[in-house]
Amino acid sequence: MFCEKCGTKNDSSNKFCEKCGNKLEPEVKETKKAVKKENTSSVKDKLNTLSKKQKIVGGVVGLVVIILIVLYAIGSKMTSLETIGSKAFEELASKSKISNKYLSVPLDSKDYFISLADTMKNEIKDEDIAFDYSNYTVTTTNKKITIKYKDNDADEKYKVVFKIKKSGKSLLVFDKYVITKVTVLAEDDYDEVTLYDPENAEKLTLSTIKNSKITVDGKELDKTYLDSKKSDKDNDVYVIKGIVKGDYKVNFTIGKLNFEKKVYVYSKEDNEYDLTNYISSSYLTDDKDFAKNFKTYISTYYEYVNDSSKTVDDFDKKYKSSDDVKDLFADSKESAANVASFKIDEVELRSLYYYSSDEEISVSYKVNYTYKLTDSDSEKSNYSLVRVTYDLSNLEVPKDLSYMPY
Repeated sequence: MFCEKCGTKNDSSNKFCEKCGNKLEPEVKETKKAVKKENTSSVKDKLNTLSKKQKIVGGVVGLVVIILIVLYAIGSKMTSLETIGSKAFEELASKSKISNKYLSVPLDSKDYFISLADTMKNEIKDEDIAFDYSNYTVTTTNKKITIKYKDNDADEKYKVVFKIKKSGKSLLVFDKYVITKVTVLAEDDYDEVTLYDPENAEKLTLSTIKNSKITVDGKELDKTYLDSKKSDKDNDVYVIKGIVKGDYKVNFTIGKLNFEKKVYVYSKEDNEYDLTNYISSSYLTDDKDFAKNFKTYISTYYEYVNDSSKTVDDFDKKYKSSDDVKDLFADSKESAANVASFKIDEVELRSLYYYSSDEEISVSYKVNYTYKLTDSDSEKSNYSLVRVTYDLSNLEVPKDLSYMPY
């Protein structure tokens, strides 16, 4: 090996130069140094090259992260309970309905007797719920969304509650919630109004006399609702499935009479109604016509009573009468000798009852009349309560008259 200081050639085993005494470095180390220097330079070049790629990759990754953050924020906003509550409430207020995407059961589902859409619309109308508001507040929990607002017109505060539940995922990431029940409560009221409650649909059973026509909230029941096992020779029994809890207006006929009752669907056990049980005049929808028919009958009755040329047989030809009515007519004929004039002024229906066992209807009328006796010049007014019994098959001619003014 050669000395780096003086250039003298030395034996490879020497540690110091023979001439100048300089410490000798093995040639192998020189090689290692050269290699190390070369490698260091190569690594730096490679690092510089990788740094550029990293910058590109880093930029792309950063952009993707930013996009994901923005999309997450948008998705979070779109699927938030506050957004669901606001959108559903604004649709309810403006359209009296809510989009199916927010609901657990679509409003147009065919599984319900009265459509969920009609139920919602009818309840808003019938209960006169107002949505004339300037602003509203939204509060949420994992079980419900509550909307509070003040009606500008009526100056009344309302609270709308959307009961909710989880229903899978939305946009693959976010929890999806749907509305299962909608109720409205006015601040000065005690009873909340249910607008939507499909998960609590029940069964309603209605019993009435044979061949009656029945409508429930304006929808007529056809034979598909008739329960042949429960019906018998005297009564028809209708069963309605998929009817949401609430109040319903039932119109039905007995003979030629039309009645209206309100029934209540609240539980699974107590939704059975015998419509013919305790029928009174308060349920009669055409009471004026009914009273008008009797006024015609009773006016004719007294016309024949006061006409000396008319007999009970003449009256029987016009109105086929029972023996009881004929006997009463004969008594009135005798009393007519003391009456100079008699006129029926007005007939008012006071009460009505149906007896299913006898297929009879008992009616009480208030009969206002004006009369003058033979021994008096003055005309007087009075009234009498007349009880009348009709066969269900004939509601124009009484089966029995319990009392007449004379």
